[in-house]
Amino acid sequence: MKAFLVLPSYGFVISVISLSVLSFIFLDLPLQNSFYDPMDQTWWINGREPLVRIIFYHLPKLVYGLAIAFFVLKSLFLKGGAKELSCALMLIFSPVLVSILKIATGLECPKDLIHFGGNQIERGFFDAMLQGSGRCFPGGHVSAGFGFFALLSVVTEKKRFICFLGIAILGHAMGFYQIARGYHFISHNLATMSICYGLYLLNEQFLKLYESQLNVYFNWLKNSLFSRIGFKNI
Repeated sequence: MKAFLVLPSYGFVISVISLSVLSFIFLDLPLQNSFYDPMDQTWWINGREPLVRIIFYHLPKLVYGLAIAFFVLKSLFLKGGAKELSCALMLIFSPVLVSILKIATGLECPKDLIHFGGNQIERGFFDAMLQGSGRCFPGGHVSAGFGFFALLSVVTEKKRFICFLGIAILGHAMGFYQIARGYHFISHNLATMSICYGLYLLNEQFLKLYESQLNVYFNWLKNSLFSRIGFKNI
């Protein structure tokens, strides 16, 4: 029997949160400075490069939306389907939760700070929650990358680790696109990574406890609905 790498657990989430905090304190500004030209007040990427924008901005969001639709439909026409439906719900919930937290934190984007040619002062985390008007922490765009962690629930255990690495690379590639054009600090992206992976772990635990019961109920519900509209029972 071939051994395979297992996924990290909640310790990984705590580690990434800690790394986000350390980045917020020590790394955000130095890293961001390397992508900004203070003389011209320009960023490495201005966001108007069509091919780069399609690859790192529009395409991942399109695939993300298609993934949600795919798993919703699959859950409807597959016997059981609770795992597929929960995957679709986590794909939806991950960016929704990130968006809510962005409103609550009030942290600014780099491009909006005076240091980078904007008009907002830099605030500490708790000061921003009370006085900030920003909508940048956690990173919203990368939730369409790291949100794919939800798919790990429907992947076989042997393939989960390589999928985990692929999703992590995708999320950070999308994240560095945002960093290079002044829309996020690295700490913002790390925070989103921890949130999305934490949601996957919670969903996985939920499925271990209740998947069989949910499949029975979901089958009954689908059969009841489908019979009313003339579809064959599942």
